[in-house]
Amino acid sequence: MKLYNSKDISEGKSVQENAKIFMDIIRGKEIGAKLDIILLNAGALIYISEIAKSMEDGIKIAKETIKSGKAKVVLENVIKIYNK
Repeated sequence: MKLYNSKDISEGKSVQENAKIFMDIIRGKEIGAKLDIILLNAGALIYISEIAKSMEDGIKIAKETIKSGKAKVVLENVIKIYNK
């Protein structure tokens, strides 16, 4: 992964803007530092959950989950459950 500076990962100016950034990542529309942070965090979780044999494999699984649209479907299902 590429090295970034803090300007590349600055947060949005509001909750709504941060939600949009997150949804853009989940929809595969965001690339760069913000996506890489999500992939690192998700990859670490996948690895420590023993789903992947390494961090690298965890990151690959996270990337494929976003790319395939599975992450978006899961998030939409969670939103539906909580909005009932």
